[in-house]
Parts: sequence; structure tokens; C-alpha cells
Amino acid sequence: MKNREKNPRTMFLGKDRFFYQGLSGDGMKPRTLGAFGIYLAPTTHFQIRFGSGEWMKRTVIAVPANASHQIMSDCGTIISFGIEPERITAECLRDIQTKVNAVSTRSDPLVENLIASRDFFSCPDRSGDLSASDFDRLIFGQALCTKRIDPRIETVLAMFENDMTDTGLAARDCAEAIQLSTSRFLHLFKDSTGASFRSFRMWKRARQFLAYANLSSSLTTVALDLGYPDSSHFSHSIRKTYGLKPRSIRDGSRHLKVYAGRDFNSANQMLTA
Repeated sequence: MKNREKNPRTMFLGKDRFFYQGLSGDGMKPRTLGAFGIYLAPTTHFQIRFGSGEWMKRTVIAVPANASHQIMSDCGTIISFGIEPERITAECLRDIQTKVNAVSTRSDPLVENLIASRDFFSCPDRSGDLSASDFDRLIFGQALCTKRIDPRIETVLAMFENDMTDTGLAARDCAEAIQLSTSRFLHLFKDSTGASFRSFRMWKRARQFLAYANLSSSLTTVALDLGYPDSSHFSHSIRKTYGLKPRSIRDGSRHLKVYAGRDFNSANQMLTA
């Protein structure tokens, strides 16, 4: 009981970063997150595999964005740190992945720093005012290297970020907003962000669902608020992203504390209250 009080189930949501400490979900179901992630074992280790590869036992591991994987934790919980990759240089993310995946023991300084960061995020009074650069300095000791994004694509990214209810935006709408053909826009978007527009939009909608994870609002209403055409598309997208149905996530998040960083623009004002 004391351990639960010290490290409660917690999720921090920033515009470009997130932290999660809670249930690990169904280990046999693949998940594909659009963020670059770092998983940390709450106690000793967890198991993870990519695609149909071999299961690996790890204390900590970095997972590239859009890499399908399965994860199992003996204690039933997991800790994760997420970085939205579209504005971070590929070299920077590769460097983080190399350093994290070279760790072999829990006594490694990098793991100790992640554990200390976990304790920080468990206190909303301290971490609720965190920005992306604050997050990076806390985890890595410095801000991550950002890349230059084509101004037209920055306009589209802002369309998603400034009104999260617009995560259902179609490629055609975005192309028209920046006066490009749809085909040219799709090419430029992937060239600038490293992700296809379709996978980007799917992830942003699924990510925003996390803001509603522990609320009692109708899942049908949530689906429509997030731009899904219907409940079927909503359920399919969430299962593909997290390996769980929306209802299962909602049921498993009843004791989860969800709070926002200062740069998180949520359609749900209850989260930022």
C-alpha cells in the first residue's frame, strides 16, 4: 500500500511530451504509438518484442515512433516517457535511442535519472507547469535539438495543436489552407515531419483520447469530438494504437490522475482546471 501511495497511477500530458505510470495493458496485443518512447520497468524488468521478433527482457528501452511492439510487465504496470518526433532531428532521436538501449543495469545513471524524474511527475503540483524544454532538461539534462520545418507545414501542425477538436482534418483541407495540391502537400508533409499525414493524424487523435481516459463522458461523444466519423473507426484506431479497446482503457484508468502541462491545449477544460 505504501508503494502505491508513493507512486500513484499518473499521466502528464504536454503538447509535445507526455509521461505515464500505470497499467501496462494486454501484453499480447500489438501497439503502435506515433511518439518516440522510453519504457522503464517500475521494479526489475519487463519483456518487449517488435513485430514477430524474439521477446527481450529489459530494464529500460527506447522505441522509435510508429514501431509496432508488444510489452509485458510482471508487476502489471509500466512507466513511459513520450516525445512527439515531428520537430526533433532524426540524429537527436537516434542518439537517445543508442544511449538508452545500451543500458544493461538498473544502477546505470540514466536509469537513476529516469526514476528520479518519475518521482517528480508523480507530484502534479510540481510538474503541472512543465514545458517541453523543461521536460527535456529534467530527463536528458538539456533541451533536444529541433529541426527547421517548412513554414507551410508549421501552419498545418498549428491547426492540429491550436484546436484539438480539429484532429479530424482531412489532407485536402490542410492542402487548401496552405495553397498546395493534395499530392504536393502529402509529399511535403512527410519530407518535413518524417511521418505520413495519415499516420500522423491517426496518432494525434488517439493521443488526444488520453485526455478523456479517466472521465465519464460518453465514448460516442468523445469519438465525435476527436473527429472520428463513427464509433467503429474510433475503436479500430485506438486498438491499433494502444492494443486495447477504448472501453478497456477507460476501465483501467479509473484511478489514473491525468493532468496537463502549461503548453497543452485541451478541448477538455476539466483537465486544465
